[in-house]
Amino acid sequence: MAPVIRKIEQSELKLTLIHSGQHYDYQMSKVFLEELHLNKVQDNLEVGSGTQAEQTAKLIQNYEKMIIKYKPDIVLALGDTNSVVATGIVCAKLNVPFGHIEAGIRSYDMTMPEEINRRLAGVAAAIHFAPTEQAVVNLYYEGINPKRIYLTGNTSVDTTLEHSVIAKKKSQIMSKLSIPKNKPLMVVTSHRPSNVDDHNNLREICQALIDLSEFSIVFSVHPRTQKNLEKSKLLSDLEKAKHIILSEPLGYLDFLMLMSESTIILTDSGGLQEEAITLGKPCVTLRTNTERPETVKLGVNFLVGADYDKITQTVRKVYKSEEIKEKLRNIKNPFGDGKASQRILDVLLKHLKQDDLKFTEPNFFTRGSADFQLIKLEMGISRDKYEEENKGQITLVYDPNGKPKPIPDKIPKDWVIRFQQF
Repeated sequence: MAPVIRKIEQSELKLTLIHSGQHYDYQMSKVFLEELHLNKVQDNLEVGSGTQAEQTAKLIQNYEKMIIKYKPDIVLALGDTNSVVATGIVCAKLNVPFGHIEAGIRSYDMTMPEEINRRLAGVAAAIHFAPTEQAVVNLYYEGINPKRIYLTGNTSVDTTLEHSVIAKKKSQIMSKLSIPKNKPLMVVTSHRPSNVDDHNNLREICQALIDLSEFSIVFSVHPRTQKNLEKSKLLSDLEKAKHIILSEPLGYLDFLMLMSESTIILTDSGGLQEEAITLGKPCVTLRTNTERPETVKLGVNFLVGADYDKITQTVRKVYKSEEIKEKLRNIKNPFGDGKASQRILDVLLKHLKQDDLKFTEPNFFTRGSADFQLIKLEMGISRDKYEEENKGQITLVYDPNGKPKPIPDKIPKDWVIRFQQF
């Protein structure tokens, strides 16, 4: 979110920054605000921890007060946290336009709180800033108005590219942690409940780390993970392994430096899968699904779950693979080029000037419902002209191979369109 905030501050728009307080200790919150220079927080809701329902309810109540207080023309939130879904719900109820950054990414795993949040945010949002072509298509499938979806890339790429240079100049983490240089470096994080709250899964992950002794391993331990490592008595096993360095959660610049210097990244984080490909690093993901499938399709991210054999075998295979290294050197990042924040600002300025983002009553259906039909084009068409002449909207397109695509302004012959008649 930091690059979007900076772009807004440099524009004609007035910005009010609200901190949810969902992450509330120094290492999980304040250090990021400091390093990303986000010092102009007008209000901190300080909701703290709690169950999913407790935290979301507190956020909804507090965000409603903030929106009534500040009377914004639009509210932005990024990602898939409880803060995001609470923001979306409040905005939809008050009919204040909500812009969702990182819209449309899907794992289709409804056991994940983040997936529930992503889906709900998608329904509530008035405008969607999608990071990838797949994310755009996912929103089409869910019936989102295509005119409200913008392919921008992800702001995480902007932040990673900008701050990786700064991290190399400022961070002293390599010497601070005394990381040896005679072995390849693997950076590890794990915080998902399915991994760290499940004793068997946590044991499998820890044993894999212990046995991957040909690597120097830095394991950045989340507070939730620390608690469960102590509870399950696995912490002492990790501490005895000379090749494993256990670290408290690190600041953004220090962690970015670690990733930049790493050979491979092992994680269950969604965001780190993006940062890995942006930094040209292979990723092994401690999950059986991902909302970043683009990385898997490109062959630079590998899903292994919490299975000891899969973890150890895949890490070793990926490390030795020259083919994967070559892919990462030449790959086009599906999450963007570092200019997402500027695209988001441009879209915001356009729609705010037009004042066309609030939800309105759908009084254009002549038959009482939204009807769709698939039409194969016998000639190329202009999207706007076709919609005007046929009194409707193109809501999805397929290329001649049957693959769904973001809707272009000019749609070629032999493509199939899904048309919604008004």
